[in-house]
Amino acid sequence: MNQSLTHGLPAVIVAAALYGCAPVVQATAARRTARGGGLGLALLARLAVRPLWLLGLGCEIGGFVAEAYAFSVAPATLVAPLLTLDMVFLVVLAHRGLDERLAAAGRCGIAAMVLGTGLMAYAFSGESSLGSPASTAQLLLLVLAGAVVAGAAAIVGEREAPRPWAAALAFGMGAGFAYGIATIATRQVGLTFDAHAPWMMLATATPFVLVVCSILALSLLQRGLQAGPAVLIFPVTSFLSSFVPVVLGITVLGDEVPGGGAGAAFVLALLAVSVGVVCLGRDRASAAHIIEPETDRTPGRPG
Repeated sequence: MNQSLTHGLPAVIVAAALYGCAPVVQATAARRTARGGGLGLALLARLAVRPLWLLGLGCEIGGFVAEAYAFSVAPATLVAPLLTLDMVFLVVLAHRGLDERLAAAGRCGIAAMVLGTGLMAYAFSGESSLGSPASTAQLLLLVLAGAVVAGAAAIVGEREAPRPWAAALAFGMGAGFAYGIATIATRQVGLTFDAHAPWMMLATATPFVLVVCSILALSLLQRGLQAGPAVLIFPVTSFLSSFVPVVLGITVLGDEVPGGGAGAAFVLALLAVSVGVVCLGRDRASAAHIIEPETDRTPGRPG
C-alpha cells in the first residue's frame, strides 16, 4: 500500500473528525451571541472571547495541521474529497448536541457521501504523485477571487434574511468557496514547508492567503450558523471547500487523476458525493418551513 493511503488517509480522517466537531461547538456559541452584520467580522470578534467558541477554533487548528500533513504525502484529488467525511461527524454531533435531525433524503445523502469517499480511497490505492506548488501570482489571484465571492455571498445573505434557509445557504456557499481557497493554501504549506527553516514560509504569499480566506470563511460560517441549522449550511460548505481544490488541483496545479478502472472509481466518487450534497440540500430546503430557527430567540440569551 502506498504512502497516500498508509499516511495520508489516516491524517484525512483525523482532520475530518476535528473539522466536523468544530461547527457544532461554534454553533452553540454563535447562537448565544448577538446577531452579526455584513461579513460578520464584528460577530467573530465577540465570539473570539468565548471559551466554547475557542474550543471549536482549537478543533479547526488541529484539523488544519492534520490536513497539511495529508497534503504533504497525498495529492489534492485524494485529500480534498475525503475531507467530506467531516459531514458524518457533524451530523452525529448535531443530532445529539443541537437537536437537528435528518429525514430519509438526508440520510441517503450521507450514505452517498460515505460511498463516494470509499470509492475515492479505492481510486488512489495504486501509486500516486503530488502536483506542483502554486505560484505567487496564482495565490494572489485566488485570494482575490475568494474575497469577491465572500463579499457577494454576504450581500445575498443580507437580502435573503426574511428566508433563513436561503440566507444560510448563501453564507454557507461563500464560506465554502473561501475555505476552498484556504485549502489550496494549506496544500501549499504541505508541499513547501521546511521544518529546518520554518520562517521561510513567512516570506511567501501563503500565510496571507491562508489567513485572509480563513477569516472570511469563519465569519461567513458564523453568520450562516446564526441564520439556519448546521445540517443545512455544513453540507454546502463542506462540498465547496472540498471540490474547489479538486478542480483547481486538476486544472491548474497538476494534481494526478487516476486512469483506467481507478479513474472510473474517481468519477463515480465525485458523482456520489455530489448526489449526497444535493439530497441533503433538498431535505433541508423542504423541511425549512417547519424548523424553528434558533435565531428567533432573544439575541445574546443563552440557549
